[in-house]
Amino acid sequence: PRLYRNMLVFLAADQTRLKELEQAVRLYLAWTSIEADSEHLNLDAFQANQARSKRAQADETVDLRLPEAYQWLLVPVQPDPQGPVVWEERRLQGEDPLAVRASKRLRNDELLLTALAGVRLRLELDRVPLWRGDHVGLKQLWEDFARYLYLPRLRDSDVLLAAVRDGVAQLTWEQETFAYAAG
Repeated sequence: PRLYRNMLVFLAADQTRLKELEQAVRLYLAWTSIEADSEHLNLDAFQANQARSKRAQADETVDLRLPEAYQWLLVPVQPDPQGPVVWEERRLQGEDPLAVRASKRLRNDELLLTALAGVRLRLELDRVPLWRGDHVGLKQLWEDFARYLYLPRLRDSDVLLAAVRDGVAQLTWEQETFAYAAG
């Protein structure tokens, strides 16, 4: 069991594409072994150059097969605080690197928030509830957002701090957001 479970998402390989990736890795490892043992195998200059070029070609193939194989994004969510954890599957598409594609998909599906309004933060505080009496510390609040799957997944603690600044700046803070005390 992980402590900060709401900070994790997973990439998984498609079963049919994984076989193609494994084959490409096997070829890469074979050509790497041949290139490394060229002296023991008594390869001439032409054969050594051929092994080197085949290894480089196999390396490029592996680089191409990786994003093709790892096309599933698995995201744990918990719609209800008392309910079970549900795994949502999202198919990744595009030409960007895997991490970029995954983060774009998470942001587009609102499974990763890069901005949070003060009013939305107040709704989350009241929905669960996250208050400890009539207050909650920012450090504790960040721990809650990082830990519990029923809360929105925030990119980092700066998103939470910006939401607090936004909430405090509201003129209607008493009804819609909250106040902030330094001590």
